[in-house]
Amino acid sequence: MAAEVWVSRLWLGLVLSCFLTACQTTGMRETTVHRSQALALTARAQLALAEGQVERGLKLFAQAVALDPDSPELREEYGLALANLGIREQALEQLRRSGPLSAEGKAVLGLLAVQTATTAEELQQAVGYLEQGQGFLPYRDRVQQSLIEAYLRLGQGEKAWGLVAPLLEDHKDNLWLHFAAGQALRQMGRLEVAEDYLRRARSAPELAGRATSELVELLAQQGKFRQAADLVGETVRQGGTPTLPGLVRWATLLLRAQDEAKAVEVLDEALARDPTYADALILRGAVAFRRGRVDEAEHFYRRALAVEPNDPDALVGLARLLLEVRRFAEARELLARARTVVAAHPQAAAGAEEEIVEEQAAVELVARQYTQALPFLSALSKGSLSRRGLALWAEYFRGQERYSEGLAFFDRASVAPDQPAALAAKAFRAEFALLAGQEEQGLALLAELASGAVEAVRVALSTLLRVKRYEQAVQWAQEGLRRFASDGELLFSLAAALERSGRFAEAEQAFRQLLAQEPDNASALNYLGYMFADRGVHLQEAKELIERAVALDPLSGAYLDSLGWVYFRLGDWDRAEKYLTQALALEPFDPTIHEHLGDLYQARGNPQRARELWQRALQLKPDEEGQAERIKEKLKGLGGAPAP
Repeated sequence: MAAEVWVSRLWLGLVLSCFLTACQTTGMRETTVHRSQALALTARAQLALAEGQVERGLKLFAQAVALDPDSPELREEYGLALANLGIREQALEQLRRSGPLSAEGKAVLGLLAVQTATTAEELQQAVGYLEQGQGFLPYRDRVQQSLIEAYLRLGQGEKAWGLVAPLLEDHKDNLWLHFAAGQALRQMGRLEVAEDYLRRARSAPELAGRATSELVELLAQQGKFRQAADLVGETVRQGGTPTLPGLVRWATLLLRAQDEAKAVEVLDEALARDPTYADALILRGAVAFRRGRVDEAEHFYRRALAVEPNDPDALVGLARLLLEVRRFAEARELLARARTVVAAHPQAAAGAEEEIVEEQAAVELVARQYTQALPFLSALSKGSLSRRGLALWAEYFRGQERYSEGLAFFDRASVAPDQPAALAAKAFRAEFALLAGQEEQGLALLAELASGAVEAVRVALSTLLRVKRYEQAVQWAQEGLRRFASDGELLFSLAAALERSGRFAEAEQAFRQLLAQEPDNASALNYLGYMFADRGVHLQEAKELIERAVALDPLSGAYLDSLGWVYFRLGDWDRAEKYLTQALALEPFDPTIHEHLGDLYQARGNPQRARELWQRALQLKPDEEGQAERIKEKLKGLGGAPAP
């Protein structure tokens, strides 16, 4: 029985095996037939297309692909045919679904993909196809041009230059290559050479607009704002009525070139044509703000917000203005709105939300609301901290005298990968090390900065002044000036350090040297004028110096305090009270302004008000050498309640 069953199963297995073999053979025959039919249809499709029968040719191609969907060669032929007819989306679909492509297929796929790429990832994928398709000679020039453009879009200037340079040797008069060379060299940081190429490219009518835009950005990048502004002005005046965006761009560059009067003229021209043009209103507000015209600036910002209530630039601009005049509640509300708007728009400019969060932190720090500042500062720390983010954290720890915690924070902080942030991080580590009593670490960090480039020396000196290491600051400033002669910032630091060291004659000489170089240096004008006023010498000159500083920065509480103080020294108490009161409104936490106002009220026979101001000055912890003791003596002279 068992043998019979075994034989039966063997027979059944043989039958099944034969059946499966027959089926496979039949399937192979059917596949061969389908492939043969597909090839025939392909040949007919190509003939139809050659004869101009587009609809019939594409229909035959589609039938061929349906018969043999796994054939990469067939899909490639279909994709190439679609591409040749300009049917881009379908061509892309067929070529991407193909298996291994020929050099021609890769070239065409790359050319199509680069046109439709909207992200860096898509563009990089297209570049891959183009790089592999360069060997197809009929398309070589087109592929190389697309590759160059793609590299430039990706910011890969060196790769673009690698293709452009040899082409320029053979095609010296090709102005498109000059344009591409200018872009590539700009990305590589070779700005002056790039400028020459872009200027030549502007002579080609079809390239003039793009080459001019690129050249303007390059000139601005080099700090050549006057040249950039003149170029934009020349461009917007060509061909009739200039565009509103062109006028605003021109005004922006004029402002950066310090030609405020011409910028206002251009902006007013734009607003005369369209009083609701928000970009011009915002910039006009910024100009008024810079001039210290608070009401005028607020007027322009609010007009912009009337046009577009959620314009983040207008919201932030007005908030900054309100912060400057210490209208904290309104500034908070505007910044919260701006942040909501930006967060809801993924296409917002990179870093826009971070900039708003920095402003929110600044409001709370200026208001000395450290607990309220912390959530904003913590939000900034989720990424790498910019120079300003680091400065805000420094103020947070500095304002609360939490020096050891500040040092620990800066030791572990994640810092943005740029030079200003790196220098700031090292400077703050040094500052807090010194304040926390870690002398050796702090001075070693500052010595490293002081031996570096001019930017690093500037940072080291400002840190030394902050921590009151005046003699060290004098020495390093003098050494820095031997390497970077007549650098304005180093000269200012030297003059300030000399004054703080009690070397007034040398400080005066240094400040006068700086003002001979930079007559409109508001900080130097104010410092020298205040130095004279505080010592009761050269009072008329002091007044003139400080008035010039105030004219340059009318919203500086420090400058207004200096002006009030010099009027006090001159015996003009009405003007002294006017400016000191304005200064206090702008700097409500400045102990020196409180002391000055107290002196004024004491002189005017109001000892009770003087007492209140002096007591408040002590509560604000004056840090000027001997200031606290001086105020306590004044309070003691009043009698009554003791100094706090």
